[in-house]
Amino acid sequence: MLPRVQALWGCLASKDFRKLVANLVLVSVGSLVAMVAFQNTAANASVLYYTVHSTLICGALFLLADMIAVQRGKAGDRLVAARRVSQPVLLGSLFVLAAISVAGLPPLSGFIGKLMLLQAAVGTEKQFWLWGCY
Repeated sequence: MLPRVQALWGCLASKDFRKLVANLVLVSVGSLVAMVAFQNTAANASVLYYTVHSTLICGALFLLADMIAVQRGKAGDRLVAARRVSQPVLLGSLFVLAAISVAGLPPLSGFIGKLMLLQAAVGTEKQFWLWGCY
């Protein structure tokens, strides 16, 4: 559980977009490792679903970070004031969609994956600490 918390602090302390996404990958891996520890069928199904979701969304965020870095020029993907991007509506919309999915808000796949993770923990002695983290 501790590495997941450290990755969350890493997300908050990130100074550029790519490092932020890399820390989000670590948070997702922490969730997956926690679910593998349950060793039941529901947990395995949720791990498989959440792995696909996490891989696709984090890959999309890395591509988005590169698109932003290319359009911002010298500032790259650092989280500082710089010149405007040439496609603000498209990049902003894609970022909001990916951020909502990573956060696990309904109706996107992140919500379904996290709901499956939480349902797999029901009835176990570890349920309370897992539910407290999500």
